Amino acid sequence: MESRSIGSEALSRFNEHLTALVESDLPLAEGLRVAGRESSDRRLRHLCDETAAGLDSGESLSVALSRVAGVPRLYLSMIRAGEKGGDLTGIVRQLEDYYRSMALLTARLRTALVYPCFVLVMAALFLPVYAYAISEFRSFYESLNATMPTLSNLFVRSGPSGALALSAAIICLLLMVLPRSRLRELIVDLLPVIGTVMRKARAARTSRLLGMLLAREVPLTEALDLAADVSESPRSAEALRRIGD
Repeated sequence: MESRSIGSEALSRFNEHLTALVESDLPLAEGLRVAGRESSDRRLRHLCDETAAGLDSGESLSVALSRVAGVPRLYLSMIRAGEKGGDLTGIVRQLEDYYRSMALLTARLRTALVYPCFVLVMAALFLPVYAYAISEFRSFYESLNATMPTLSNLFVRSGPSGALALSAAIICLLLMVLPRSRLRELIVDLLPVIGTVMRKARAARTSRLLGMLLAREVPLTEALDLAADVSESPRSAEALRRIGD
């Protein structure tokens, strides 16, 4: 079975198929199996095939989904609530809207981070060339007993700033490979531009999720607990659980 978490994009596409099948009153197992065969996304194909297999064996949709590794607890809880309340169509449609908006938010977030990350990486790549050129110019002017031009002097004096820029670029590159933790989140939040974008994105995700859960009359404490479980921020998850308690 797949162990990797199923992302918002795959769940959004899965919901599109599921919504169409539920609203058309078509057999879920056969419809999901066809959707899986037609999909080029390996995770989506796995999700459709495993869910269809569970449905074929007589399991409910929520039980079949619970046997698929990587399906978020939030998704399972909402599907289970829809089955119990007799409003599976409404729940599936709302989940489709939620995961589509999350996929769109993720795409926009990546786009917003491209430029600052590009600038930092280019600064890191340019610094060795910069350091070599400055040292050569300095040696040249010293050999002539001449004074460097004002602009060149400014470049020389910016040495510590250049080192700082290099450190920031190295930190950003390390953050790409570090596991998710409070330290990683704190470092990201302290970065200019990038930190602001990430904080706003986390707030948007949490607000959207809590709004959806409360609209379905999920108890506030349970909604906060679910939001904490799916939060990508260790600090936000801790805060949500503390509020729920």
